[in-house]
Amino acid sequence: VQIIEVGSWITITMPILPDQGQSGSATFSPDGQKIAYAVARTAYDNEYGQVAVAPIDGSAVTLVVAAFGPGYFHVVGWIDDEILLIERYEFSETASSTTLWRVNIDGSGLTQIANGYFRGFVRNP
Repeated sequence: VQIIEVGSWITITMPILPDQGQSGSATFSPDGQKIAYAVARTAYDNEYGQVAVAPIDGSAVTLVVAAFGPGYFHVVGWIDDEILLIERYEFSETASSTTLWRVNIDGSGLTQIANGYFRGFVRNP
């Protein structure tokens, strides 16, 4: 994941996390100071997903706030500057499910809040 500052073209590269084969669903916090994104191993038969949060200037270590396998995550959006809304995709040879979760950006408070996909908008002023 790279953040490019428009105008100055300064590029900040987030570190590659263990088991990261791909990344996506990057979303900036409402205050514009942090980024949250999902990473996955990219191995369908042995998938492992994580949600990472980091300051956009790269000044601190990237924190993994949720991890799960077999499956992966999608960052839906920020509820506020401290709470993320994420979807978890869980699958096996016989079944699959999608659930909606919330998690604090320090990794605490990981809580399932619904079954299924999130379809709607997260207000992000």
